Amino acid sequence: MADALQRLTPEAKQVLSATIRSLRERLLRDLGDEAERRYWMSVSIAQAGLAEAPRRRRERLEAWLDERARSSGAKNDKDRKAARDRFLLQAIKEAAATLLNRLVLLRHLEAMGLSRPAVVIG
Repeated sequence: MADALQRLTPEAKQVLSATIRSLRERLLRDLGDEAERRYWMSVSIAQAGLAEAPRRRRERLEAWLDERARSSGAKNDKDRKAARDRFLLQAIKEAAATLLNRLVLLRHLEAMGLSRPAVVIG
């Protein structure tokens, strides 16, 4: 893989880098949108009208965000909200990294013939 990258022209490296950045931004945006669609993060839990299982997951996420915001040392509501938003983005980034790691692992297992039926390569 390192040899292949060394053979790329500077222009190709720039295009590859821009493509990866664009895909990363899209993945983060899509995961954030899905969290909003599934858990209605922009409204209170009481107003969201979630079924029991999504409500419990939302409550756990809210508790995790509250704990992180408290431990951040935020002094007022504005700082706490900013900290919660920052930690939600961190959780979305971690979910994205986990998803990509799982896809890479599946692809590797499929390439080695260890995963059937093929999920990633089809």
